[in-house]
Amino acid sequence: MEIEKAAEAAGQKPLEEIQAKEFLSMSEACTLLGISRHTLHRAIKRGVIQTTKLGRRLIIKRASIDKLFE
Repeated sequence: MEIEKAAEAAGQKPLEEIQAKEFLSMSEACTLLGISRHTLHRAIKRGVIQTTKLGRRLIIKRASIDKLFE
């Protein structure tokens, strides 16, 4: 509960809200996985996590993250 309060104070979305989304931004994926942006970029570059580019933004499908834990 304290982590969620700290996230809200920092301007981040609560974890439950992020978990319910089908598509995630880079920062949301980092929050969900508990990793840095740099680590996420490396996973994307290696092909571990699939992304779609929407304009200048990278969008990550939640199913791609769920596959990591199967």
